[in-house]
Amino acid sequence: MGNNTKQYINILTDEYLKPFYAFAVSRTNNAYEAEELAQEITYQCVVALNKSNEIDNLNAFLWSVAHNTYKRRLYKKNNARMTSLDDNADYINNIVDISPRSNIEDLLVKSEDMRQIRKELAIMSNFYRKVLVCFYYDSLTIPEIGKKLGLSVEMVKFYLQNGRKKLKEAYNMSKDYTNLGEKSFNPSPFTVFRGTLDFCSVDVWQIFKRKLPCQIALVCYDSPKTIDEICLETGVPAAYIEEELQILVDSELIISPVKDKYRTNFFILRNNALKQLKEQFIKMYSKYVSIVIKTFEKYLPEMKECDIFKFDAKDSRYAWVFHSVVTDFAGTDLNMNTDDYITLADGVKGLVYAQEEAAFKNMQNHSGVYSEKDNITIHASSSSAQYPRVERELVGEAKVNKNFRNISALYDIYKDTMNDNDKEIYAWLLEQGYAFKENGKIICDVAVHTAKSKELFNKINSELEVVLAPLCKEIYENISRIVASTIPPQLKQHTHGYTSFEIQHYAGIFFREALYNKGFVTIPEDSDKTPVSCWIDEM
Repeated sequence: MGNNTKQYINILTDEYLKPFYAFAVSRTNNAYEAEELAQEITYQCVVALNKSNEIDNLNAFLWSVAHNTYKRRLYKKNNARMTSLDDNADYINNIVDISPRSNIEDLLVKSEDMRQIRKELAIMSNFYRKVLVCFYYDSLTIPEIGKKLGLSVEMVKFYLQNGRKKLKEAYNMSKDYTNLGEKSFNPSPFTVFRGTLDFCSVDVWQIFKRKLPCQIALVCYDSPKTIDEICLETGVPAAYIEEELQILVDSELIISPVKDKYRTNFFILRNNALKQLKEQFIKMYSKYVSIVIKTFEKYLPEMKECDIFKFDAKDSRYAWVFHSVVTDFAGTDLNMNTDDYITLADGVKGLVYAQEEAAFKNMQNHSGVYSEKDNITIHASSSSAQYPRVERELVGEAKVNKNFRNISALYDIYKDTMNDNDKEIYAWLLEQGYAFKENGKIICDVAVHTAKSKELFNKINSELEVVLAPLCKEIYENISRIVASTIPPQLKQHTHGYTSFEIQHYAGIFFREALYNKGFVTIPEDSDKTPVSCWIDEM
């Protein structure tokens, strides 16, 4: 061994071991492989130095050995893998080439580039990402990748070649922008609603229980978006976006009008439009509510003659009955026909709509169950937060929902025609607060809309509609304009349906809020089981 060779080996061990290890880290999957590669590079450098008589540029010589050692390692690992690893073809492994004058700082930059590559891989969609990951991270051969992903060898090569190009383009572009979309750190509030003509198996509330599907729906609302665009806006890797999209597409809540692009398939009322809408309703009801309260006081004596309650109920109970059936919007035909509804994923006719806002404190839901035996429907109206007592609803209870015996039993109590076979049901209704005992007699504590009361309310509403109709005209025009201008193009034919749904929905919410703020409807204490939000409708 000559003096020059000994000197070169000393320089190798003193100055190049750490750079070689950093080089190996940037090209392997774990610390063990990196250490193994670094040792192999060092060994090959020693062998090459012993064979060389004269070296003009030691730095260039050593790094040439390092690159060639790495290339041979790849080839040996699987001879079916690509062996041509020039800067353009093997972009992932050579995104920043290490020059002959590399130092530790260069290698740290290299590590930062590798982190950037991983970020770009995260937003690549479907097979482009999967093929690149299988090839570079899982070290699978092209045939193995094809078998794993169900692709032909030709298609694997296509995705591999074009995936590298996409990755390089994304990397170069990423230097010009570093910020993710606002949804990645500031997700918008979101509340979804559904109205159907029949039973629907698609549970939109369950789907939109989590933030990510909500944000995807908002991101894809104004125009079709690619998975890459959704990833950038939400800050979520494509692998997770794809899974959510599949659920949304299967439910037809998201469609793909253009290949590899996705768009929301229901109407969303944006927060700015919702604020404007609320202001208009508040303004309208500030004039209307005082008239409603005076009308209630005028007709209360007649209401008490309609057998709504079979006991001396408080005026506050009649106020709840009055508020549940008095008109809250007039002057426009909001009736809908089947053409106004969409055929949902399970074949049911209905509409799904949402607001870019959390559920309002006085959000009101309504449900009803029909009993054919007695020709009655029992209804329940429930709401959230501001009205916790109204959450408990007769139709929603597990023992009552679709249990027509329970409904009939309650109506039997009202008619005073109880059956000895239903004693257990009567006991449960007493326990839940839907009935009470007075002087040893069981009395129905749920309001009943009788034929007599319906006739009276038809008269009341006819009077109120004359006052309300002119106030509603402007709101109807505004919300029609909002729906028409913001609804996705594939839903344009359902503009009237969405407009009608929006008006009926928000009119009820803001009307109830106005009555509550005036003290017209009051909420019982938590310990009071009075079912103020339930009523029986005699057909």
